[in-house]
Amino acid sequence: MLDKYGEHLIKTGSEIISKPPKLIPVSPAIDINIGGGIPEGSVVLLAGDEKCGKTVTALQICRNAQEQGRNTYYLNIEHRIKGRDIKGIAGLDESKLHVIGSSKRQEIAGKIIDGHILTGEHYLSIAEHLFHNDPRCVIVLDSISQLVTEKEINANIGDVVGDGAYRLMSQFIKRVAPVLSINDCILVGIQHMIANTRARPGQKTKGRSGGRKIRYAVDVDLECRYITPWTVGGDDDSIQ
Repeated sequence: MLDKYGEHLIKTGSEIISKPPKLIPVSPAIDINIGGGIPEGSVVLLAGDEKCGKTVTALQICRNAQEQGRNTYYLNIEHRIKGRDIKGIAGLDESKLHVIGSSKRQEIAGKIIDGHILTGEHYLSIAEHLFHNDPRCVIVLDSISQLVTEKEINANIGDVVGDGAYRLMSQFIKRVAPVLSINDCILVGIQHMIANTRARPGQKTKGRSGGRKIRYAVDVDLECRYITPWTVGGDDDSIQ
């Protein structure tokens, strides 16, 4: 068996304990609650209502990962990341944050370069390729909730095609989960909160969009449940 699969097929519990994963910090307040930071080889979920800081938190994780010499990739699925978000993260090396997304048709040096609208299949295939070929990298999916399949893109508005993105994520997470651990990579997925129309008394009135399969592979699950606006000025004339 060892000849077929390699000498490192079997490890003892002592070996696993003796080699704890390196941690990537998020922020002091969060790190205290998650044991010091995000362990390499992890799946991380950032969930919450709109404008609660999910994108900024993901960028802060990228910034801290860069300090450890890790390559960082931001899959801009929603195409909503802005320059102000990137500039707002002190210490983030903008030149080493690789933003991946759909492109428009343009002319470069007299040559026409066709644009390309990426589907959910494209984004997840790119992420899988990077996990296999760039050990220790950190990849952000912004967001899992907005992945759209090729079938959905090619359908007409109003056609009922089902939410194939759930199945895509299920297949994707099963394929990359062992790769993350072996190559010490980190996947950061952003999820939206949506109304739970089937909630019974005492149950949560909101749930997460993007499927449940990834929840079984998650190592660090962060959910924002409370938001308060920042204000500037006195009590009588404060500006939100």
